[in-house]
Amino acid sequence: MNKWLRLTILFIAITVFTVSAYKLIVVVMGYKAGQSEYSSIADMAVLLAEAEETKAQSIISEVKEEEDKIDINKMKINHDILLDVNDEYKAWINIKDTNINYPILQAADNDYYLKYTFQRTYNSAGSIFIDANIEAGMDAKNVIVHGHNMNDASMFGDLKKYRDRDFLEANKTFQVYTPEGDYDYEIFSVYVVSNSNVEITYQYGYESDEIFLEIMNKLKTYSLHNTDVEIIAEDKIMTLSTCTNNGKQRLVVIGKQIPME
Repeated sequence: MNKWLRLTILFIAITVFTVSAYKLIVVVMGYKAGQSEYSSIADMAVLLAEAEETKAQSIISEVKEEEDKIDINKMKINHDILLDVNDEYKAWINIKDTNINYPILQAADNDYYLKYTFQRTYNSAGSIFIDANIEAGMDAKNVIVHGHNMNDASMFGDLKKYRDRDFLEANKTFQVYTPEGDYDYEIFSVYVVSNSNVEITYQYGYESDEIFLEIMNKLKTYSLHNTDVEIIAEDKIMTLSTCTNNGKQRLVVIGKQIPME
């Protein structure tokens, strides 16, 4: 009996180990597949201005005034190619010194892009996407953008860097490129909030300018870091949101839209 009991326990242990190892391999392969796809998309659609540096420098050499010089660090996005691949494409987001360099999508519901990539491939990494309830999309007063907090720091996994004051000081803005124009977003609030208390964070319509300003000032008080960014009634904002603390809370980074120089 003891022999059979030991054999049974050994069999169960081997089975559990095998199943666990298989699940781990599936997860890792899923991460790699997601990274590979988005890397290919970036290669296909994103032309870093460095690729045009020679042309830019030749033009720079022809002008004498400092203000006429060309910024060769600005990204150029081929929106037409992205729209051909996925007609739910809305914009491209890039945050320096992070892995965040992705297309932004918007579906008819908030479930689809939790598990599907830009090329509509099933993957746990999902996509970066605008809240489906925001009919105005990128034109909304508050554009709420969701993304997974992946363990490999892909998608919105690197948003956690903004918990560090030094990182915020070095990266006060993030960049969003749209078919209509390119924008910087100046960050004015970084905070963590419980899932049961996200109502004003996820509000995207406001009854009046006064209510908008009241809410923005309140969100500033939530911030882990004090900023000197002033919000006025005419401002548009973007809220970047990802899960944290095993999905029990949300890490939120909010910036106000300013023209990209």
